[in-house]
Amino acid sequence: MGLVLSIAWTEIQYARLIELAADDAELAMQFENAQARDKAYQQLEKQLVQVQRRKLQDLRDGPRRPKLCRLESRLAEVLIQNNFVQVTTPTILSKGLLAKMSIDDDHPLTSQIFWLGQDKCLRPMLAPHLYFVLKDLLRLWEKPVRIFEIGSCFRKESQGAQHSNEFTMLNLVEMGLAEDQRQSRLEEMTALVTAAAGVDDYIIQAE
Repeated sequence: MGLVLSIAWTEIQYARLIELAADDAELAMQFENAQARDKAYQQLEKQLVQVQRRKLQDLRDGPRRPKLCRLESRLAEVLIQNNFVQVTTPTILSKGLLAKMSIDDDHPLTSQIFWLGQDKCLRPMLAPHLYFVLKDLLRLWEKPVRIFEIGSCFRKESQGAQHSNEFTMLNLVEMGLAEDQRQSRLEEMTALVTAAAGVDDYIIQAE
């Protein structure tokens, strides 16, 4: 009975494949010997380099804006056309604002936060600052008040080569509707946003 050794990528090969956006299956590949591994690496690296070069070429010769930027523009345009006002809020968040959202030291999200000292952090969500703005607007504007923000958030939760600890979130808020109108309005806005994003398969789940 023979013994088969499983050999993974070297550290240098693995790091290079991550740079080239190899997927999880490619990163997890195993080989019987170093010769087979190195041959596979040469082929895979060449293939991934070609993919990245095509993406760069498409970026220069195509829309000249990344897909995320184009998506943000579509979402903002649709929401503004539907009487929402776009706002921008700071990326750095105080611990006190998190506490107002019921996120205290015992909350599971606390361990995922990038803390900047004892009482400041990179925002893990848009809501705390957004609701701070909303509180003032509810005094100054006639209801319903409609605002939204699209911005970067940060959490220590992502794993794998295709993921990042930074992600982009959309948060839209409408305050002042009668209670019997809220569910239908939620469904209406969900359909509006998902259509703008090109998503046609989704579930609305209440918590």
